[in-house]
Formats: sequence, structure tokens, C-alpha cells
Amino acid sequence: MNIGNRIKELRKARGLTQEQLANAIGISFQAVSKWENNIAYPDITLAPILANFFGVSMDELFDFSLAEKEKEIKEIVNKAYTYREDNPPKSREILEEGLKKYPENDILLNNLLYVITDPDETINISSKLIERTTDNEIKYDAFRFLAYAYKKKGDLTSAEHAIEQIPEIYFTDQR
Repeated sequence: MNIGNRIKELRKARGLTQEQLANAIGISFQAVSKWENNIAYPDITLAPILANFFGVSMDELFDFSLAEKEKEIKEIVNKAYTYREDNPPKSREILEEGLKKYPENDILLNNLLYVITDPDETINISSKLIERTTDNEIKYDAFRFLAYAYKKKGDLTSAEHAIEQIPEIYFTDQR
């Protein structure tokens, strides 16, 4: 669902016309019509006003569900995992499609590291994950891939430095 459909749904649930909504938030009814017909989007500064008017959170206004996003990402990862060993290019394709919907998602990028063969690409993605992820498991996994990539390139000093960033407990964790 998009924002225009959501606004229409919320407006109708309150029994309002487009003109009544427009008057209530200080815009033209033509603007509301354009939103609801998916011709235009509301100015971002109107989002909190709309959410407050309808008594919904911003997430509800934009029809965003974190639980649904996490579920979809898990489904993408599980599907890609089924191809990881036997068909890495297919696994990569699935993950890259997922990244189109969820750009720069740490979980998808982490799983992509398992099917990348180019050390420079591995270094790039691993470094990005190390720099910004808040998930230590992903961060340490990225350091591990970074070390492998540097080793593959013959840069043993950088590989050793990457390994040194991983706590010893990571290697003994028996999950």
C-alpha cells in the first residue's frame, strides 16, 4: 500500500470528504485528490500533521511494519541459503533482489558475503558493515570475511589485523 491509499483509507474511516480533510490541515482539496489518486505525494512536512490528525503513528501512516520487514528479509535469506552451496550465483541474485527493496540492509549484505568470490568486493562490503552495523555478530563475521579477502590478495598484515579485531569468544561460541 502507498501513502495515497493509506490517507484515503484513514479519511474514509473518519467519514470525511477530501474537502473536509483539506480544510482541517490547511491545504486544497485538489492536493488531497492528487495524493489519493497517486498523482502526487504530500509534502514531507505534512506527514506529522496527517499522522496527528488521524491519530496514528508515522509508521502507521506510511503503512510500515518493522515486523513485516524483518519477516520478508528472513524469507529472502532463507531462500538464498537454499542455493548458497550448490548455486552461489542464484543465491547472490536473490540477495541482490532483496537489496533493491531493502538497500544497504546489514543482514542481506552479510549473507551476500558468503557468495561473493571477488576479494575487492568482499573488502568493500565487509568494511561497510564493520563501520556501521550495530550487530556484533554481523560485525565479527565481516571481520572474518575481511581477513579471508586480504589473505586471498596476499596482504597477510591486513588479514592478521582483521582477525585481531574479533574477540576470542567468537571463535569458541558453540551456537
